[in-house]
Amino acid sequence: MNYSSSAAQNTFKLLVPATSGVNDGAAFLELCGKRWVLAEFEKISDAPAYMCLSYAWGDGKSPHVFESGRTMSDRTIPVLETAINAVQFPNCLSDALTALARQKDSYSEKLAGTIAGSKAIWIDALCVPHQEPERGACLRNMGAIYRSASHVIAVVSNKCSAVFHKIRGKQNLDYDDLIAAERDTWVTRAWTYQEIAASQLMLFAAEGDPTVMVSHLDYLGALVDAVTDYGDANGIKRNQLADHFPMLDKVQELLAELQIDDRPAFQVISAMNHRYAERDEDKVYAMLGALTVEPPDNAAYLSARPAELFLNVCVAMGDFSFIFCAGPRSELPGRRWLPIGERLTPVVSGLLAFGSGLAGCIKESHLQMNDMCVMKPGPNYVLAAIGNFTGISFGAEILNYLRQKGFTGSGDCLPLEHGYFFSQQPFKRSKEHIVVISNGVSFTQGAPAMLLRSNGTDINEFCDVGVFIGRCPKESVSVSVN
Repeated sequence: MNYSSSAAQNTFKLLVPATSGVNDGAAFLELCGKRWVLAEFEKISDAPAYMCLSYAWGDGKSPHVFESGRTMSDRTIPVLETAINAVQFPNCLSDALTALARQKDSYSEKLAGTIAGSKAIWIDALCVPHQEPERGACLRNMGAIYRSASHVIAVVSNKCSAVFHKIRGKQNLDYDDLIAAERDTWVTRAWTYQEIAASQLMLFAAEGDPTVMVSHLDYLGALVDAVTDYGDANGIKRNQLADHFPMLDKVQELLAELQIDDRPAFQVISAMNHRYAERDEDKVYAMLGALTVEPPDNAAYLSARPAELFLNVCVAMGDFSFIFCAGPRSELPGRRWLPIGERLTPVVSGLLAFGSGLAGCIKESHLQMNDMCVMKPGPNYVLAAIGNFTGISFGAEILNYLRQKGFTGSGDCLPLEHGYFFSQQPFKRSKEHIVVISNGVSFTQGAPAMLLRSNGTDINEFCDVGVFIGRCPKESVSVSVN
């Protein structure tokens, strides 16, 4: 272990309390009455138990505390002080772990003990190297950094302090509380998605108030209840609440995602769609950190453009659910299913997708997709009868719902026996069309889908992507697409 060494290559850095006689003479930072220094470890497994801090940088800058001539977010020090004081404040950490303690299993007890023993801190402004290639290596390894932490503390703005006190006191949140949570910028950042997606446990604190922390479970429950109560009291339909609280809708989606066991690549792309990052490559690194513990580190991967790097990692993992992205496709024979371009835009981004991903393998002339469900055009007689009786157009109602969830497709609708398919691009109906979905990627309401054209062979032609809303049949067949 080294202290304040600028010569170390590809090391893992942590902020640790200074120890007399061990690191005398090292550059230090005074925090909460103690001296802290940067310690460097050859690998994460060599490091002591540590916590990670999650926060939005903001626009303000201040001089870097360890590197002359550089700047860092002016929130760095206040965030550090809030987290350190909160962990040390009587009963603050134990109150926040109430939900964890209720589980009463050996893993929870072990995790709670590790949290209590975490003395070191990882924070990006101080622990990410500025020089390349060390910086890129660290950012590609963010998934492992956050997964290896005992816990993550998200420090949001001080305006959320009253929200957390009410949650701990089991009080109902009011409209002002919802607005305070709505206007916090933490949820809009690309890195915060990766940080919560990779964490074992996330706690929330408000900057400047070390007296209260709440678990992500308590925060999610309080927001869901408060938004629902507000809608009921004001006659707002459930599917219209996102229009009133768009950021809270994202918070709820983010925290709810922690409750799913599997996270397909499509969900990572979807959740990252409207988030902010200063650099395009940072967004890709954040997506990688949310998807995998440690992406490959060889030259073939690192030489790829950012979006291609993400696709390469997905292919290596055997998850082709990125195919449900809108945008241009490759013109290479056998690869017309492959998204190209610098941006990965999901066909819809407001629906939580879960599952193990789209399984498949690349052949010379096509992509073979496994565990798929094939649906052919055909009327749903039950819905048709209801529509004729009530005068309600289910297709139009569903499209309106999808628009609220960020669907930007043409609106062309293809009735199917089990529901409706909405395409990204306009298309002319053909009896050769089929719609396919993956049993490994679905919403509670349906699934992202592909429109293919059968051409009389075993390999179908790729036409478009879209969204299927309805009941997903449980079939399991292999489908090939060129």
